Amino acid sequence: MKVQVYMTAICPRCLYISKILKDLNRQHPELEIEYIDLLTDFSRFSKAGIKVFPAIVIGDDVRSWLVPKRSEVIEFVEQATGLASEAAVA
Repeated sequence: MKVQVYMTAICPRCLYISKILKDLNRQHPELEIEYIDLLTDFSRFSKAGIKVFPAIVIGDDVRSWLVPKRSEVIEFVEQATGLASEAAVA
């Protein structure tokens, strides 16, 4: 499942989200995480309608945080990708 992360490398909140996703990706290598940086790819931010970052886009699901909590990020990714239901079955 493709996970798009809209961020910037100079944003501490974005770096925190990036660390959470890297940790989650170690547990679920099937996740394909793409990082889109505001400073180098502003047009993609505009096209996606992203106004607050960090933001995560999975399919049609979009979520952004002013103060991200690890549990909220993991819960969003697991629910949007279906990983939560897989974990419940296992």
